Amino acid sequence: MEKIEKREIKFEILRIISMVMIILTHYAGHGGLSNIEIMNTNKLIGIFLTLAGNLGVVLFVFISGYFLINSKFKIKKLLKLELQILFYSILFFIIYIICNRGLINNIDILKAAINSIFPVLRELYWFPTIYVGLYLLSPFINKLINNMERKNYKALLLILFLGISIIPTSMFSGRIVLFIYIYLIAAYVRKYDIELFKNRNYINILIALLTYLVVFVIKVICLYIGNETISQIISDYVTAHQSIFILLIAISIFMAFKNSNIKSQSKLLFTLGKTSFAVYLLHDNLYFREILWKKILHTNEFYYANTMLLILHIIASVILIYAVGTIIDLIREKCIEKPIFKIKKFDKLFEKVDQYMN
Repeated sequence: MEKIEKREIKFEILRIISMVMIILTHYAGHGGLSNIEIMNTNKLIGIFLTLAGNLGVVLFVFISGYFLINSKFKIKKLLKLELQILFYSILFFIIYIICNRGLINNIDILKAAINSIFPVLRELYWFPTIYVGLYLLSPFINKLINNMERKNYKALLLILFLGISIIPTSMFSGRIVLFIYIYLIAAYVRKYDIELFKNRNYINILIALLTYLVVFVIKVICLYIGNETISQIISDYVTAHQSIFILLIAISIFMAFKNSNIKSQSKLLFTLGKTSFAVYLLHDNLYFREILWKKILHTNEFYYANTMLLILHIIASVILIYAVGTIIDLIREKCIEKPIFKIKKFDKLFEKVDQYMN
């Protein structure tokens, strides 16, 4: 991890915001708020929150692409990422077994154990699995980018844009393709120092807000369309990760932060940004999220509560999840990660792998 003075705090703040968006969506989705049958204010809040998750994911990948284009592959970084994922998967497997004693059979326990011991290979978390794949491919993607003329780069982005965002086809399907697509857009912004409304940054913010509202209205309208298939197709086209609307919002928000002059060197913000990935691993574990949302946070008790009370519960839940995730990861880093990577025995091997990949 780079030292604080080498990182721009505005992007750490954006990373924090991205993770908060993902938590909010999981509150509405895994917590069940967006699925309540009665169309009331609380359900509308749930629908509004569900849109934030895909946006948060796109922003998170966008930030990575923006910085990885000028970075070299480091096997230590990959191993730290793998170790972090493994720690949370094992931790929550143990909690899952404890909380479900006598309620699960040996086959389910064995399956959960295999998934938790091999979380990336078994895609226990979809996002970290694809993210690891993206990081493995990043040095090769960077070579492609750095040896490509700008006009060819534009042509590549145009083809991907048409085949992924405008007329989605199976030709460019798959989450790893999506992540590479976002990576390429972010790398283009960094490589050619693209600016949008630099001297009128409020326009970026306005575009993001208005587009988000448009997407929300379309999503609500889709709920009232009689034909479920048509409704789903329209909804997916507008709200999916690769949607032109979601991309527009993400790029506008990113540009707003890129153009900003936030100069704070807050260690707290840096820490919250650094632990954002851990917060994801904590709150979206396949075997823990049911326990978290229903048994710890009791989200189901707020489906039909007073709207203000619901909003307060949402805010408190986000703060609690982020705070606990940050504390646990700081302890994990100090007690497990740092002692392991202080061992110098494998440094030469790491260097050879880095040289080969770069």
